[in-house]
Parts: sequence; C-alpha cells; structure tokens
Amino acid sequence: MAKEDMLMVNTRDLKKLHVMKKVEEGALKQREAAELLRISERQVRRIVKRLKEEGVAGIAHKLRGRESGRSYSAEMKARVKVIAEFSGMQYSSHTDSGLDSGTCQQ
Repeated sequence: MAKEDMLMVNTRDLKKLHVMKKVEEGALKQREAAELLRISERQVRRIVKRLKEEGVAGIAHKLRGRESGRSYSAEMKARVKVIAEFSGMQYSSHTDSGLDSGTCQQ
C-alpha cells in the first residue's frame, strides 16, 4: 500500500465520520450533528459535501501535517539559539521551544 493511500485518523475524526454517515443516511439532522460535534451547521454541510467528493479522506483537516503559517523560519530559530548560547546564564532556564516562541523577552 502506498503512503498516499494511508489515512491517519484520530478519535475525533472517527466520531465525526460516524455522525456524518448518520446525516447522509437521514438518521440525524444537520442541526443535531452540529450540536454533537460542537461545530456550526454550515460546517456540517461542508463536511458532508467533502465526504461525498473525497470519501473518508474528506473528514481529515486539510492542513494536517503541515507547518503553521505563523511559525518562525529555521534560519530565525537558529539565530535565536546562537544568541541565547552567547548570552550565557541569562537564558539558561529556558528551553529551545521557549526561546523560539519569544517567551523570554527583556
């Protein structure tokens, strides 16, 4: 089986799939599905449409596995680490991720 054929599914996605199948069958109303999943009715309609178009893969969030658009570049992270190393004890209590997220501001 090729890697593209595999789909990683978490518990929330399994619940969403089950509920959306009930909506498709007519056993559950969109409003009820929205309440169960704590999402809007509009989102329920969008997910049902994606399920019809893409199958089970339509349940997964489209940005899953991608890096956030708000993250710092690798170059910036490296520069922060170098600065922290040269500044010595001042940032010794911070982890790399703490330095990356800007939690140690002066």
